[in-house]
Amino acid sequence: MILSLLMAAAGCTAGTELTPPLCPTGLPAIRSVAVTRSGYAVGPVTDPSMRCSTFRPTVAQVRAYLTRAKRVPDFQSADATIDMVPCRARGTIRFADGRRGQWEVEQARFGNVTVPGRPKMLLYTTARLGRPFLD
Repeated sequence: MILSLLMAAAGCTAGTELTPPLCPTGLPAIRSVAVTRSGYAVGPVTDPSMRCSTFRPTVAQVRAYLTRAKRVPDFQSADATIDMVPCRARGTIRFADGRRGQWEVEQARFGNVTVPGRPKMLLYTTARLGRPFLD
């Protein structure tokens, strides 16, 4: 109960059976995004219908993802609720305040942002982003 009240006070939503708790990222506005690699797999691809080579989000799609994504407060809640897939894309991000970072996103809308001097931030969005993301 106390944890729920603290999460709500921080602007977080409660998790469900299908989604982890989600909180504001607190990141500044995005100035630019670059895709440096896409269409690759992390780990084995066990589903024969999964074609990681087709996961090639555009800069606009990645920006939309990063703008809509919320922070996942802990990996355990994400691991327990999100079906992660091996198909990934990654790149760089530049914020309006001049800071730069790295991002990675998977096809099922789970991802992360790393900004120097801060811990890696886990991200997820429930927003429907369309292809090549899995909705």
